[in-house]
Amino acid sequence: MKIFLCFFKTFFFFILIINVTESNSEQNTTKNNQIKNDRTYSGPMGMGLSRSYDLNEHKICIYNTIEGQEKIKINKEILECPKKMPE
Repeated sequence: MKIFLCFFKTFFFFILIINVTESNSEQNTTKNNQIKNDRTYSGPMGMGLSRSYDLNEHKICIYNTIEGQEKIKINKEILECPKKMPE
């Protein structure tokens, strides 16, 4: 009986892990399908605009700064992100 319970717990644990992994990959796939016009940039010493993409109705601009990465959402009507981060 103890062997059966041990086997059942192990089987249940693996099924749970598989379901969590599949749901996370589905969320990533959905978000990746919404991302469009993904572009990367390189600036002097890795500073400034590093990535831009369109997500739904917004343009996302990611800048590398001394303090770390900064993400800015702007209206999609603006075609390109500014090379320098707006203050």
